[in-house]
Amino acid sequence: MWKLIPWQLVFLMMCLLLGAFLSIGQAITFAWLSTFPERASQIESLEIKFWSYAAIALVFVIIDLGLLVRLIRHIKREKGRKAE
Repeated sequence: MWKLIPWQLVFLMMCLLLGAFLSIGQAITFAWLSTFPERASQIESLEIKFWSYAAIALVFVIIDLGLLVRLIRHIKREKGRKAE
């Protein structure tokens, strides 16, 4: 397992969160574009792109939450060591 120090975990979490927000923004854009009648011929392509970006955002958020749990456990463990 990688040994990441807390500031590296925070930086990685912020990058993943930024990626998730950008992916959500793209998914919303493709959903919005699919409402226009002149885009009717591209509906399938827009739907595939929407679900792809939505899935990417979900994966980023899940990884981010996992890293947050890991960071909290690391901080609690360090507090326990300092208390001893």
